[in-house]
Amino acid sequence: RANLQEKNWLNAVSLEPGGVVSDIWRHSLGYDPRNFQERCDNNERIEQPANISHLADRLKSQIFYRLATQIERGANAQIWLAYVATNGGYDDNGAVIQGGQHYDEYRTAIPVPEYAQKEETTRRLWHLSETMAGITFDLS
Repeated sequence: RANLQEKNWLNAVSLEPGGVVSDIWRHSLGYDPRNFQERCDNNERIEQPANISHLADRLKSQIFYRLATQIERGANAQIWLAYVATNGGYDDNGAVIQGGQHYDEYRTAIPVPEYAQKEETTRRLWHLSETMAGITFDLS
């Protein structure tokens, strides 16, 4: 809607942060084995889920926690996008973010599906979002 009104101060992007090792996974994969002992030593009450009993489940947990993005780095892409947005769209290396793009956890723009670029589709989505939220945005 901002683009249709030629408002160039609004830049919207979407982001897929990837698999981040947060405690939400403890319910299905158990706690992160790399800091499990440290958490126990700090008197944190930890109970592994009942489904983490077989060797295959333990291996799956080990593999996930080693490959997924560590929680300390989990918000890097969001922070980068926010920083670039407040810096005129450029980062310190001259990289530019483009409105309407979808970014991954490595700050790489991923092609947006063609249907998501159609003006009628974006107009319907904006209207539906405002209707469902009960909010009308004043873009003046």
